[in-house]
This record gives sequence, C-alpha cells and structure tokens, in this order.
Amino acid sequence: MRILKLPNLDALQYEVRYLSRFIDEEYLFKVGLSTQAGRSYAQMLKKSVKVPEAVLHKNHSKQPGSEEDLQAPKKKKADEVLAVVRKNPLISPSKSHIPEDVLKHQCIGRRRAEELLDQHIDFRLEMTKTLNDWNTEFVKVKYLQEEYKKKYDAKVKEMKVIEEQLAGCRTELANMITSTSLHNQQMDRLHIDLVDAQTTINQQMKD
Repeated sequence: MRILKLPNLDALQYEVRYLSRFIDEEYLFKVGLSTQAGRSYAQMLKKSVKVPEAVLHKNHSKQPGSEEDLQAPKKKKADEVLAVVRKNPLISPSKSHIPEDVLKHQCIGRRRAEELLDQHIDFRLEMTKTLNDWNTEFVKVKYLQEEYKKKYDAKVKEMKVIEEQLAGCRTELANMITSTSLHNQQMDRLHIDLVDAQTTINQQMKD
C-alpha cells in the first residue's frame, strides 16, 4: 500500500473498480457525440450498429427558432458524423470522424487508471519477489534446523554411549575395590596365622 500511495486496501479496490468506467468515458469522448451532438442524443457507437439519422433530424427540427442559432454548431458536427455514417454504415471508433478538439481532450481518469494499474502490477511483482525471498529463507532455515537436529541427536546418542561406558567403569571399579578388600582380609588372616605359628615355634624351642 505504501508503494501505491493509498491508505488501505479498500481505497485500492475503489480505484480498480472504476477502471472500466474511466475507459468507457474516454471512448465516449473520442467518439465526440457527448459534446458535439448533445448529451441527450449521445449513443455509444459499436460495430454493426447504425446511427439513427431520422431521430437526430426529428429532434433537431423540434427546436424553437430562437435556439436554432445556438444549436447550429452542434448540428454541424452531427452532420459531419452522419456524413461519415452514410459512407461507412458499420461505424467503429477507428472509422468515425473525430473532431480535433475531442482528440486534444486528455482523459484524466484513463491516465489515472493506467497509473494505478502499473502501480498494482509493480506492487504484485514486488510482493511476489518478497514472497519468493521469504520462501527461500524459510527453506534455508528449515534445512539448518534439520541439520542441527541431526547433530543434536548424534550428540545425544554419543552421550548415552559414554554414560553407559562410565556406568560400566564404575561397576568394574566397585568390583575391583571389593576384590582388593577381600584379598587384604586374606592377607591379614595369613599374617595373623604366621605370627601365631612363629610364637608357637618360639615357645616350643624354649621348652
């Protein structure tokens, strides 16, 4: 919305909704009937549609005498359009006579619509690029997350193995301590027996 210089999404929808109306207005101006033949008699010229000549003549004939002078320029322009119609029964904007003043008319609505359309396209392109960049970054983060998870799982398994080895070493050390203690007890008994035997031998030698 910042790029389009619009306050919110509703404003954008409002502008886009009237694109077709602006285009129709420019088409009507280029045909020249809205200003030259009178708005009450203006009709949208399309392919395969004939201009109702009788209606135009009939309506102009009913104008009061005092207004005929005022309607003369319009009638002149209408006659020019009708002359083209007689030569080309099928009227299209490319074949109809367009007065010079109508050609010079600048349709502000059409230009505004084109500017909004260009801005909308640029906005969509920028949003698409931003979305693609975000998706790329998301894929990278997801990949790194999976890699770190694999490394973490490997470290956890390694720590479990080390803990099991440490528990085995502790058990083995405890067994060795127990065995050494028993061996020391046996040595103490043998030493006592040896002392007793030596005492007995000495006593017998005295006797």
